[in-house]
Amino acid sequence: MIELILNGVCGRMGQAIIHSIEQRDDFHLLYSVDEKSSSIKDLKVHEHFPDSGVSKRKNIILIDFSSPKGMITSLEFAQTNEIPFLSGTTGLESIHLEKLQLASTEIPVFYSANMSFGIAVLSYLLENCAKLLHGKADIEIVEYHHSCKVDAPSGTAIMLADIIKSIQDDVQYSFGRYGKTGPRKKNEIGLHSIRGGGIIGRHDILFGLQDETITLSHSAISRQLFANGALEAAIFLVNKQAGLYDMHSIISQRIKEVK
Repeated sequence: MIELILNGVCGRMGQAIIHSIEQRDDFHLLYSVDEKSSSIKDLKVHEHFPDSGVSKRKNIILIDFSSPKGMITSLEFAQTNEIPFLSGTTGLESIHLEKLQLASTEIPVFYSANMSFGIAVLSYLLENCAKLLHGKADIEIVEYHHSCKVDAPSGTAIMLADIIKSIQDDVQYSFGRYGKTGPRKKNEIGLHSIRGGGIIGRHDILFGLQDETITLSHSAISRQLFANGALEAAIFLVNKQAGLYDMHSIISQRIKEVK
């Protein structure tokens, strides 16, 4: 049984994680935290972390889906109590990422802005496809999200583009096209954003060759997939040594297991 301290329990992801826990018998929600203190489904939500008694428990993990500021508070609590830390909080800046990196020298730290296992698989396939087609294909990334999403392109689309750029470092990003832009440059990666309705999320990566195209695609059917991915990441993190882990770490372990 894995015991969880959850920060950000009142948010969309926090609620999804609670729903996932209710469907399973291998997790127990030990303590709930949120800056908006309230009661949810007979669950007591606290404004602050517990004062003591956490570090002595086994198989305990702190999961954070709060805010950049809340993530720092969670991370400091995890460090003080020497417990594994897992976060999917978005909107982090370089200073937050540096703190995650520093904390990972003391405790196991898992961070990913996208907890989808499917996106992790897509990233693995993309990396290999980019290596095989290095410089031979025109690459376009198209992402689709609901009409209320405020940022474009999505963080996941940028992450996918960055995977390609790490392999083919001479590429430049082209964010949409309008008017007479001239012939397409060979080192471009086009990124395009579609916003409409209640689309949860879809990402397509197109490799355009002269006589054929290859498209890698992922569609989110339910937001619950991100909560399920977070719990799978928690299972992965149990008993890990201090270090910085992400969804790619899970994929790497799965590949070793099937070989």
